[in-house]
Parts: sequence; C-alpha cells; structure tokens
Amino acid sequence: RQWLSAVLSTGMVGPAAFAGRMQATIHRWSGDRKPSGWQYQIGNDVVLNYELYHEKELLNIRGAAMLTSNLLLRAGTLSDKIQGGLTLTAGRFASPFANRTPRHRTQLYAYVQPLANLIGYDATLQGGLFNQNNPYTLPASALNRVTFQANYGVVGRIGKFYAEYYRSYLSAEFKTGRSHRWGGVKVGVSF
Repeated sequence: RQWLSAVLSTGMVGPAAFAGRMQATIHRWSGDRKPSGWQYQIGNDVVLNYELYHEKELLNIRGAAMLTSNLLLRAGTLSDKIQGGLTLTAGRFASPFANRTPRHRTQLYAYVQPLANLIGYDATLQGGLFNQNNPYTLPASALNRVTFQANYGVVGRIGKFYAEYYRSYLSAEFKTGRSHRWGGVKVGVSF
C-alpha cells in the first residue's frame, strides 16, 4: 500500500526551453492577451535534477474514500526542495495500490491535495548554476522558503479512457510576489 519512485530529469532552462513561445501560442489560440515579461527570463542553463517520491495509503474505505500521504525530495540544478502533504480522494474509484483489475469499469471521483514546500534553491527565480548572464534574478534572501500548494479536481474513467478537470493554487514564491492559480483539462487513454 505504498509507492516509491525515482526520477532523473535533464534538459534546459531559459529561452532554449521554448516556454515563452509556447505560452504566446496558447494565449493566441485561446484569444487571451499576449503574455509579457519573457525578455526578463533567466539565461539558458543545464537542468539535471533527481527526485524521490513516496506515497502511502493511510486509510481506504472500500473504494469510496482514501487518504494518502505524499513526500517528495528533489535536488539538482533546477530546484532543491522537500514537499509533504496529503491526498483525499472520494467517489467511486479503484485503489491505485491494488494488484487486481477493478471490478467497476466506470469511475468518478474528486480529490483534494494540500501540500507544503520547503524551498532550498530555485533556478527559475535565482538563475542557473552555470550561466550567470541573466537579465534579472532574485537574491536568495528574497525567496519565501515555505510555500503552500493546493491541488483539486474531478476525474472520470470509462474503461481505459479518462478525463480530468483540475485546479491548483500556489502561494507567493518570493516576498514581493503574488500567489498563482492555474487549471486545465486532461483527456487520455491508459495503456
């Protein structure tokens, strides 16, 4: 009734990651105003991060409600942080910890996931470790070392197909910053 996973992430941060172009395209497609501020993003730098994630089932009421604990440890050139929290799931669902195929092919459930983050380093705010040529970065003293994140949503599954509506909130990551909210829709097929 628990998972342990490890992830090694590699890539780039800065203009080479194409995030500015991607956001501008999404805003254009959705009819939203053109995003500004990309000229101030940090310079190109290497991303090499290692992450351990642990999830443990604390309570399961026969596929109607489940409570799990979440712990994440991350270290590398992009960010160093510890994240901990809980996930409460309610509705009709199959436990992800079960070794058997679910009896019901149709699932509909909601979840809420409050998380606390302890931040050590964040290249997206402080600049990369190797390239110090950045138009604007924040000093370490400007970061909020503790942040709060809340994720919640609704998931529907029919056989191998699923759809999810989700929302997220993140408290201010630096002292003069603001909180962030985002969300979206996921549609997919499980293999």
